[in-house]
Amino acid sequence: MFRAVQKTALKHLILMHLGFICVHLGSDVKIREFFDFLHTYLQKYIAMYPNKGPLRCSLSPRKSTPNHRGEVPIILHLIRRNDSRIRVSTGYWIKLSNWDEQKEKAKPSAMGAMELNILLGRIIEKAQLLCLRANVEEIEITRSMVQEEVLGKDPGVQEGQMQPVEYIEFFIQKQRSTLSEVTLKNYTALSKHLQNYCMARNKKLRFELFTVEFAEDFLNYLIGKNLGNISANKYIKRLKTVLKRASLDGFLDNRDYEQFPSYPEHVDFVYLTSEELQKLQDLDLTNSPELEKARDTFVFQCGCGLRYGDIQALTWDDVKKDHFIITTQKTHQEIRIPINTITRPLLDKYKGFESPIPAYSNQTQNQYLKQLGAMAGLFDRHNKVRFYGKNRVQNRLHKWELLSTHTARRTFVILALERGMRPEVLMRITGHKKLSTLQQYISITDNVVEQEMKMAFG
Repeated sequence: MFRAVQKTALKHLILMHLGFICVHLGSDVKIREFFDFLHTYLQKYIAMYPNKGPLRCSLSPRKSTPNHRGEVPIILHLIRRNDSRIRVSTGYWIKLSNWDEQKEKAKPSAMGAMELNILLGRIIEKAQLLCLRANVEEIEITRSMVQEEVLGKDPGVQEGQMQPVEYIEFFIQKQRSTLSEVTLKNYTALSKHLQNYCMARNKKLRFELFTVEFAEDFLNYLIGKNLGNISANKYIKRLKTVLKRASLDGFLDNRDYEQFPSYPEHVDFVYLTSEELQKLQDLDLTNSPELEKARDTFVFQCGCGLRYGDIQALTWDDVKKDHFIITTQKTHQEIRIPINTITRPLLDKYKGFESPIPAYSNQTQNQYLKQLGAMAGLFDRHNKVRFYGKNRVQNRLHKWELLSTHTARRTFVILALERGMRPEVLMRITGHKKLSTLQQYISITDNVVEQEMKMAFG
């Protein structure tokens, strides 16, 4: 297949040059004179356009340190007539023992060889077509052209031009249309943590820094900055996302990021029972309009499961007769939530207001919620456990001290499961993409069943 494409490209090139020669010599030229002129013409053409002449394409594995799977990246080489080269990573990896150097493809005995060779063949085809276009149009092939037209990569990213700080900023700019502002700020925070880490450890922030040993030390650094395991793991997860993209863009010679470690997590699920939610609803807040609005917003959340940011963004245009539709800020999913006996009275209450539900800033709402929790008598003790590395830190607090806007979303999920809503239906409402996320909630409802069984029957 490779040779067929090369022959086709060569045939078109020869025909193009023969056309130029025939125009110059006319129709009465002798064969000997023709070939002498052809040789002279091509020599002059190559001398005039050393970077625009026919290119040779080849594939070879980079002779670098293998990753944890013993693989090295496969490199596409475009070799000019003057022997200057363009080298770009294809994004594919292989063990050196599985590579056929003569045929420039994976050995048939290698696992997945057929699929890999098909993909590599398509790359060679596109490279040859790019060479043909460059010859016909007399343009110089650049690295960005190879990345865009042959490999389908973003032409704005070129090997050797960016280091991690610049690349993360580039990543953020490219993701602005798909990720929320909160998520983008988290990637900016990641960049700052990496820079501070390198200053503290006296290291240079380069792509070759990102090994498994680095990840272990970076985790310890974050824990030392008083970040819990959950927060530290999230930074590692974001870093892996960036490095995966950077690997596709040819910046990494290893995929160690796939093996980056994480610390065990313990998630505290603070939620309200049906009785506790009712206590909150029964509060007489006639003389405290600010607290009344905060309470109503919290109760509305408990009845629909929206994140607080989506509550803040809710408009009357989103509210229909028996449901409301909203595109979530975090995942950009469009979700349809039926209006129920908890949410309908509140929508009716605020009909005529600018927004369907009043919403304070997240910080102000959290402050009001703690006051409301104390007023509702939520004095049950709750063990708040956080892990910092392997160190377990436990604080015993009243439930009202732990109330936050996210408590409402948890409450909705727990109550929905306890009342018999199927997990797959619940996921359509909450926007959860993985059933495994709900498994944590399901285990909590099992505990509730056990407690109530003991209360009822001993």
